[in-house]
Amino acid sequence: MQVLNLATEKDIPELVRMSYLFHIEGPYKEEEYYPEEVSNLLHTLIQSPVSTVIVSLVDDKTVGFIAGTVMKNFTNTEKTAAELAWWVDHDYRGTQAGVRLREAFEFWAKRIQGAKFSSMGILSGMNEKVLDRYYRRNGYTKAETVYKKEL
Repeated sequence: MQVLNLATEKDIPELVRMSYLFHIEGPYKEEEYYPEEVSNLLHTLIQSPVSTVIVSLVDDKTVGFIAGTVMKNFTNTEKTAAELAWWVDHDYRGTQAGVRLREAFEFWAKRIQGAKFSSMGILSGMNEKVLDRYYRRNGYTKAETVYKKEL
């Protein structure tokens, strides 16, 4: 049975483990990974009144998480909840673990933070067509594409 909880400090080591897996599977895998920095960021997100980290547990084992923050839109006063990281361990993909994390994030954004919008990302190299269909099926529209450049 899946249980969702707000992350606490005791969850950070497991979140760092999952963040590393997130890191090596995505477009940032060629970059250095700094677990101490990830731990510090998670601590900040957990403590912040405008951020959240939600963990998914199955049989008391952490199997996924979603992290995000809320901010006002750049050009108006509406709030948007921005997903920063979303991970589900491979053995739990295809279950409701990821869906329930997204739903919990949206609930937090709307009901707790008063956000009007939710922003979710797709990392390059992932199955972008499948994820695009998933997001659209769940009420999302494509808003922008982000590019990065090494300086």
